[in-house]
Amino acid sequence: MHGTTEKRSVSFAVAKDHLSALTSEINESGQSLVVTRHAKPWVEIRPLAYRSVPESPIVIHPAHPSISVPNLDELFEGYDGSYQPQEDGFADPSGDEEL
Repeated sequence: MHGTTEKRSVSFAVAKDHLSALTSEINESGQSLVVTRHAKPWVEIRPLAYRSVPESPIVIHPAHPSISVPNLDELFEGYDGSYQPQEDGFADPSGDEEL
């Protein structure tokens, strides 16, 4: 399968059964792969753009490191306390729901 001057090759059956792993390996290594059918070269799978794995992890910093909390006094300004919860039809009327 591996040769010094020849490209790596796998059978169509192997490529079909392991396509995801093979394409990930091809993309990471930058090396193409020949898929054979009936022991003859059929197609070649190659990365569109070779990307080496970076030495250090990527760090993403948030654009806004703090989150503002609304002023609850302003949020509930004018609320008169008149809200009354009502049965929604999904809970047991006796309040003994089982999980």
